[in-house]
Amino acid sequence: MDTRRIDDSFDVLGLVEESGVPYAVALNQFPDSKHYTEEQLRRSLDLEPGTPMVTCDARDTGASIDALLALVTHLIARTTPPPPTETR
Repeated sequence: MDTRRIDDSFDVLGLVEESGVPYAVALNQFPDSKHYTEEQLRRSLDLEPGTPMVTCDARDTGASIDALLALVTHLIARTTPPPPTETR
């Protein structure tokens, strides 16, 4: 998501949410971008509380890898069954 064009993200996020595909949001911030708090962006995008959101510069390989790792971590957490509970 480009924080300079947040409105352009609504259609894509809507399609992803409707499809049921797990996702993470990568905020691609540039020096001339307006700064928003994470809370403002989550509220604006109507994100579910568990949706990962990371800030990155897509031109930076390391930052892009970090964004992908956030998505993979989220996917693993969603598919890993919880540990069994002990009964006494």
